Amino acid sequence: MAHNNWRSKLVVCLAIPALLGSCWGCVNPDDDDGDNDTADDDTIDDDDDANDDDESHDISTIGAGVRHTCTLEADGTVTCWGCEDGGLDPELCLPPADEFLFIDASHGTVCGITSVGDAVCWGNGIAAEPPQGAFTKLAIGAEHACALGDDGTLSCWGEYNNGMTDPPTGTFVDVASGCYHSCAMDGTGQLSCWGHNGDGEVSDAPSGIYRQVAAGAATSCAIDEAREIVCWGSNHDGLTEAPAGSFVHVTMDEYHACAMTTSGEVLCWGRDDEGQATPPGDTFTDIDAGGLHTCGTTTGGDRVCWGSDEYGQSSPP
Repeated sequence: MAHNNWRSKLVVCLAIPALLGSCWGCVNPDDDDGDNDTADDDTIDDDDDANDDDESHDISTIGAGVRHTCTLEADGTVTCWGCEDGGLDPELCLPPADEFLFIDASHGTVCGITSVGDAVCWGNGIAAEPPQGAFTKLAIGAEHACALGDDGTLSCWGEYNNGMTDPPTGTFVDVASGCYHSCAMDGTGQLSCWGHNGDGEVSDAPSGIYRQVAAGAATSCAIDEAREIVCWGSNHDGLTEAPAGSFVHVTMDEYHACAMTTSGEVLCWGRDDEGQATPPGDTFTDIDAGGLHTCGTTTGGDRVCWGSDEYGQSSPP
């Protein structure tokens, strides 16, 4: 979709725009028709288990956007796909030749952390111009992005609305950005959230000790000390009703979420009209939820995607 459309709405409709069930994407909460009921759809992004134990998950080898996907190769280069037949900007599938250690994808933007700590983004999304600095992780929302500096402090950039680009002070080990809010986890496992708070996705962040945090449109989830998933905010499509289990990673985007267990199994919940919440039986080392699809890297090193493939986003090369 055109760049100027993102400043008001990030919505794509399959057939009947008046029906919420026919659309996906982020709706700006400041729009007249962007009330909380409509804005329960997300784009987000996931992050990683920051605890230093034997089952930690502190990598991001794959980034699923709304209609595109990128993966981190063994040599640090990035391969992208999904820019077909009226998909997003073809430049999204033309990553720079840098060596990357971490990647993330969202609406109209892909960003990565290079081997020297630079944040590098491509595409024409609002958050495609990161600040200078040395970073270790980043997370892209609909109109903003945030990154962890090598000193643990947070930097956010993009559209300034609802405090999205005003992160808390202090040092952190994990960060996740949803449509219009973000959450971060400090070194003690405590959570802090900021930005739009239409459904309690910011103010209802639970106390306690956590291992990883993920953010959606109006929903957030985290893995607690017992490796169970706790979610808060909007329960659109049952997004706060996470499955039971022992998990190392959780990811959210659009109307669904997926989590990876300690054994590498993937469990998903939320909307499943395109099969985006019906994972295959493989075991995985990394997963990321996109708009209407999900992708992961199997324990055998294969790229596997499920859900919508309208733009080739679920057909890795």
